[in-house]
Amino acid sequence: ERIHPAFTARLNAEGAPVKAWVFFTDKGLSSDREYAEAIQRLHATYNRKAIERRSLRRTAPGLFDMRDVPVADAYIEAVVSTGAELHIPSRWLNAVSAWVTGKQARSIAALPFVKSIEPVRRGRRIEPSAPEDEHLPAEPLGGRGFYGAAEEQLEQINLIALHNEGATGEGIIIGILDTGFVRTHEAFNHPDHPVDIIDEYDFINMDDNTGYEEGDPDYQYWHGTLILGTLGAYMPEQLVGAAYDAAFILSVRSVEGFALI
Repeated sequence: ERIHPAFTARLNAEGAPVKAWVFFTDKGLSSDREYAEAIQRLHATYNRKAIERRSLRRTAPGLFDMRDVPVADAYIEAVVSTGAELHIPSRWLNAVSAWVTGKQARSIAALPFVKSIEPVRRGRRIEPSAPEDEHLPAEPLGGRGFYGAAEEQLEQINLIALHNEGATGEGIIIGILDTGFVRTHEAFNHPDHPVDIIDEYDFINMDDNTGYEEGDPDYQYWHGTLILGTLGAYMPEQLVGAAYDAAFILSVRSVEGFALI
């Protein structure tokens, strides 16, 4: 009963193993004291900037709750002990994703702390197409003042006025989840102001390279690079971004053209 019919259907259609979510019933905490200790550990180890952000924006009582507590190590070890290949844990889902065979799924489902096993949902992949010529600038970038080609769009949202007040992104960390990023352009490498990338991760290839890698689809990095340029470019009189003094965390999640910032 804990094995979702969709898992069985994919197993029958494609063979083993199947990439699945294993959901747990709890976080392995047996008392209020253990829960309180887990919350204290979060206060002691959580990223300081994240704590500051939560202090400003969180409406729920307390900065942390059960959703923030990590998945129980013992539960993860029990899943791996069946032979399943671990992919990633999710504290918010209270689950782990793993490559699982039918036999392993039955063993996992028998564990008392397992709630359910479901296949990892997926969409139909559509290969990105090459950019059209009309998407490219029709004229040179220069000749428009300090902001270059970005001046008109920044004026439309009154952002230049904010810059004049000193709000240029300094001290702010911006995360971009997109298709990938090519950072060889001079707008990202101005000698006096290179773009500040403090971390990056590719959730497709599971590595820390968000640039081009062998086997990646052509033009995958078109959209992500444009988004990074819109925000973080710095090439006076050519192209200056909306938050050129910010620091950036880059991540790749899709080969399609979309961005989460």
